[in-house]
Amino acid sequence: MNQKSLERARKRSSTRNKNGTGKAALHEILKKFPEIALDSTTRARDFREGRGAEFAKAGRYFWFFVVVQVVDMADFEKIQYMEAVALPYVVDNRVEMEQCAKRLANPSEPSG
Repeated sequence: MNQKSLERARKRSSTRNKNGTGKAALHEILKKFPEIALDSTTRARDFREGRGAEFAKAGRYFWFFVVVQVVDMADFEKIQYMEAVALPYVVDNRVEMEQCAKRLANPSEPSG
């Protein structure tokens, strides 16, 4: 974690929400989700194209991100909803997920 990231984390942890507890309410977190998702996507791409390029080329770097459009948080309690959201992504990324699983099972094996 770089210095700038540490400063942001400290600032977030010292910020108190309206009820004064310092704990973020779920709705506050959900409002930030698009920003968090975009930031994670940007960071993953930057890593893959920078320091992580050799890892990606060697089959040692994988990043998966299911895009979820939340209509109602109660939907997340329904397994059918989560399956419906995630299944197309899993199908589209099946090959990469299998490669990742093989790499995790045999980390010292050369990629091929």
